[in-house]
Amino acid sequence: MRKQKSMIPGHVPRVLTYSGSPYRTLEEFFLKHRPPEQAFLINAARNSTIVGEKGTRLTFPAHSLSTTTGQRIDGQIQVRLTEISSPLEHLLAARPTASEDRVVDAVSQVQFNIFKDGAPLQLSEPVMMEIPVSPHSVHPPGSAKLFARSLPTIRSVKSNTLLDWRPVKTQVEVRKVGNRRYFGFAVQRCSWYQCGHFYARKDAKVMVTAKIIANTDSFESQEAFLWLDDSNVITKLYSSDRHFSGLNIPRRASGQVIAYGMSKGQLHFGAARLKKAADKLLNVYMRPMAEAEIIEAIQHL
Repeated sequence: MRKQKSMIPGHVPRVLTYSGSPYRTLEEFFLKHRPPEQAFLINAARNSTIVGEKGTRLTFPAHSLSTTTGQRIDGQIQVRLTEISSPLEHLLAARPTASEDRVVDAVSQVQFNIFKDGAPLQLSEPVMMEIPVSPHSVHPPGSAKLFARSLPTIRSVKSNTLLDWRPVKTQVEVRKVGNRRYFGFAVQRCSWYQCGHFYARKDAKVMVTAKIIANTDSFESQEAFLWLDDSNVITKLYSSDRHFSGLNIPRRASGQVIAYGMSKGQLHFGAARLKKAADKLLNVYMRPMAEAEIIEAIQHL
């Protein structure tokens, strides 16, 4: 099966006027702007390798798949792969990189699932995943850590869309395939994964608070994120009424605070420059915006 072409932040979505929105919730907006799944067909009885549009490699040993009840599967199966591989994609899909309150620098997030005739399957043997190493990374590749999907334990960020990252005690190797280097590691289950580094700037940590200022009485839903300069760090800010707070931010760090809101069916958006985290408080002015304007604003951060 041909791979589906990924949607990137530069695509032009359907735009409605300020009086309406195609979304009932912010979660629907974020889900739309997540790069779509790519679909592959492989033979479960053979060794198979698939390669995603953004370079992710998955190698399945022969007879490594089974039903959820443990019955071995042969024949043709479908692999569905999602790759999120830039800070702009993270911001449009609302995909933070942080591990609870620890700041993580990680550019690629990858999810895969496997199916036969529409029914989900599981791994009966480990599968090798390889994620391309960014040539622009400032971190030694050999020190990368593996993170897997986890549900947030901080009450204010529990959501069907947002997730947290827990460190996994699995060795990450740096492999070379052709002219590219990859983070290589074995995975035991279908899930989301990312490779990255804890943000290691040696500095005191502070709490940063963003105060939301908007000409609306209330938002049915809001989300805010902090994107640190010169990094792939996207940290979720925790909400409290019209304030959002980020924990354990290096006091000398700078970046952008990006805020989304949904009020009476209308999308709102705002961004503000954080000159240094030591300032601790900044105002974020939000206004009603059409979907295409939000995308353009994020692209120009």
